[in-house]
Amino acid sequence: MALMGHQQPVQDSSESPVEQEQLPSFITDCHRNAIESMGTAFAGARPLAILVGDGNSGAAFVIKNFLSGLSDDVVVARISTPSSNAIELMREIVAAIGFDPKEMSLTDLEQVFEMFLRFQQTHNRRTIICVEQAQDHGKWVLDRISRLVESETKRKFGLMVILSGRPVLNEMLAEPPLSNICAGARKRISLAPFTVAETKEYIRRRVEGTGAAGVDQLFSYNAIGAVQELSLGVPDKVNDLCSKCLELADLEGTAPVTTALVNRAAKLLRLESMVEDTKAVVEEFTPIDDNASNGRLTVYVKDFFDQDLTLDGGHVLIGRDRHCDLCIRSKSISRHHALIVQSTLGVKLLDLGSKNGTHVNGHRIKRHTLLNSDKITIGDCSIEFIAGDDQQSWFFADEPTETFDTHMFDVGQPGNGNGQAMPSVDATRTMISPRSKTARS
Repeated sequence: MALMGHQQPVQDSSESPVEQEQLPSFITDCHRNAIESMGTAFAGARPLAILVGDGNSGAAFVIKNFLSGLSDDVVVARISTPSSNAIELMREIVAAIGFDPKEMSLTDLEQVFEMFLRFQQTHNRRTIICVEQAQDHGKWVLDRISRLVESETKRKFGLMVILSGRPVLNEMLAEPPLSNICAGARKRISLAPFTVAETKEYIRRRVEGTGAAGVDQLFSYNAIGAVQELSLGVPDKVNDLCSKCLELADLEGTAPVTTALVNRAAKLLRLESMVEDTKAVVEEFTPIDDNASNGRLTVYVKDFFDQDLTLDGGHVLIGRDRHCDLCIRSKSISRHHALIVQSTLGVKLLDLGSKNGTHVNGHRIKRHTLLNSDKITIGDCSIEFIAGDDQQSWFFADEPTETFDTHMFDVGQPGNGNGQAMPSVDATRTMISPRSKTARS
């Protein structure tokens, strides 16, 4: 039986995005403490260790450094992609210890793994199962993990299970089946976000690692503070925001990065992530004249007036997340529920895969071109769209589609939303809805 050490596990070839593109090496005091705590749990033969923190990279970095300090006779099954059922999980584990699991049933897989644990126990060797982003695994998978920990508690095979994930994992640990095994971890290991000083140090190492000028030449002092505030100190977000800032600065020939540029970079990242959820791609949009009134949204929650929002061009993200442009604190609304995109060719509403859906005038939509006096309904909230001064709401056929076509916003080649050219102004006038009357805010 060929056994694999932790440095050469036989795993699924697909790696997590974090593993494919590791962030620059940067150990904070919090990371160092987490690595030490995990080592203490291993040395004390604890059957379970729980690591919780925002983002993916922080936990992946801690686990990587912890595993690198172990001896080669420790066998590790590192599960970095979510499993939907117990047999899928056990196949990954059995593959990691050197067996071919393709033709095995769940019972066979369990017997092979128990046999392997007994072999490890006989030779006084340890085994680790590392389940990353545990909150994304199915309930039956979590039940199987719970059984593994319970079995180790009774039989002392030398197995240690590491569960890592985001803060929502704490809520899952309070419910069955995971609540039954929490005692096996004693104290949970938490990863705090970067402090301002750590964010600056991270950016410094990131910048200097590319051979570029020092951080003070590329980022203003206030810009680093803006990166910290907008990323909330989460390493993944700090990295992404830093990358986007450097990209924009290079394209625009700007130095150093300013607070305004950081804000623009953050907005681009947020929109890109939302549109990706709906398999949509939003490119560059033609800006609307800043001096024109582009309309407004009047929001009602449970039939009571909540707020007014004047549209000023660009994009409006609607949801209950506090960072949304239109934040509505209602449980019936998703964190990022819908997106309004404005251009000279119309005001488009896009549902972002929300739980309760987005409706316009009683009809559920995926995307819709807003007309004057349209009533948008999301959950227990209603939003009235009022077109602005001298603004015409253009009609686009709402054909069934899974993507949000960017060409419909390309004024270089005017289209009707279906990619068909509009040959003349007279021809396009026939497409204007009778409802699109001028309305003043």
